[in-house]
Amino acid sequence: MANGATEMTRVLALVTYRIIPTLMGGQKGVAFFYEALEKHTEVLLALSQNNEVPETDHQKKLLYTNRLLPLNGLRIGVLKKWIQQEKVQLLIAEHSYAGWIALLLKRKTGAPFVIHSHNLEGLRFKHMHRWWWRLYTRYEKWIHQKADFNFFISDADKDYAIRYFHLDALKCATITYGVQPFEAKSLESKNAFLQSLGIANSCAVLFFNGTLDYKPNYEAVYLLATEIAPRLRSKGQLFKILISGKRISKKLQSFIHHQPDLLYLDYVPDINLVYQASQLFVNPILNNTGVKTKVLEAIANQCTVVSTTSGAAGIFKDVCDTKLLTVPDQDWDAFVNTVVLALQQPFKPTPASFFNTYLWSNIAQKAAAEINKIAVKR
Repeated sequence: MANGATEMTRVLALVTYRIIPTLMGGQKGVAFFYEALEKHTEVLLALSQNNEVPETDHQKKLLYTNRLLPLNGLRIGVLKKWIQQEKVQLLIAEHSYAGWIALLLKRKTGAPFVIHSHNLEGLRFKHMHRWWWRLYTRYEKWIHQKADFNFFISDADKDYAIRYFHLDALKCATITYGVQPFEAKSLESKNAFLQSLGIANSCAVLFFNGTLDYKPNYEAVYLLATEIAPRLRSKGQLFKILISGKRISKKLQSFIHHQPDLLYLDYVPDINLVYQASQLFVNPILNNTGVKTKVLEAIANQCTVVSTTSGAAGIFKDVCDTKLLTVPDQDWDAFVNTVVLALQQPFKPTPASFFNTYLWSNIAQKAAAEINKIAVKR
């Protein structure tokens, strides 16, 4: 990746799931972060074996995937050798569940480690009704305490962890999900896209996107069909709700197919085109952990978002201006009223304050400053 930057801190990231090809929000959150970070540090990537990418001097597929996570104990020796050969100064564990690998490597090599948290996983598992969520929370607390520093995806996650995991606030920072610079699609391409779907000009285009085997996302699709769409119809609003996302079940796809106002997009080669062709992004999510990457991506594409409070958790709303409109969870009348009012408003571009906060380049610069301080202390 980075070449010849001997004055930079040398970092090894541990990634135990597929990020390449980069298709979904979580994958982008890792791949784009390190793409931006390597302008400030020298990045080495230890990837899981299911990444579709050639190995180089700076990226090797040395790890087992999360399904076989305990087997990574067998990879400590080869990782230790690589760390010593490359004179790695800092380890970054992507998610708390890779933290134990970083801890073992620290004990073998002396290299400090950072946990790059994308969610409070114990709380997320609780929302998903996983019976073992308490056990994971105990591990999560323990491994964050063992880390030399912790990156959290939002101030809310950071403040929670400081309070309930008993972390030193001076060893925690908010390193949020980022966005790419805005690239406008032509009016012709947007119109051609909508025409290809058979959507009339008089029809308001609403959009929802997410990984569709993830419980909060597929529940959101049912809410769009059973709570949002009927209320919009009762107001005489002409609309179509576009749904996109990987890993959809046949049951959910069949359900969407039988909804007159919902349309599933089987494959979207350019997700930014869909955001920009839509008038609103609708986000009835009821899970308040982490940061909903789809909300940030929508706003980055100049698309106004109507969201539940939980669906906008962790986002700096003051930098979004009127591009992020929130309503209380499960108040579907208020949600639909907000949608209707938003559709009546003239277009306003996303403010510069949003990009100043959320561009990957700015986020990576902040992360690099913390990384360099840790390396200097060592």
